[in-house]
Amino acid sequence: MPDALQENVFTPYFRLQPSCSRETGGTGLGMTVARSVIRRHRGKIELSNRLPQGLCVLIMEQI
Repeated sequence: MPDALQENVFTPYFRLQPSCSRETGGTGLGMTVARSVIRRHRGKIELSNRLPQGLCVLIMEQI
């Protein structure tokens, strides 16, 4: 995932891949809902790329 798009995945209905649609499953709300729940529990979610491929999702408690 390009670094410049990482924050966009938390935007409602944003889809990183144009091939994803309601017909192929999902609504584009998963990461939005996840961040909302995590924040309500006083947490934080961060995304970072793992080289050579993959994505790391870190969920942590905010102090």
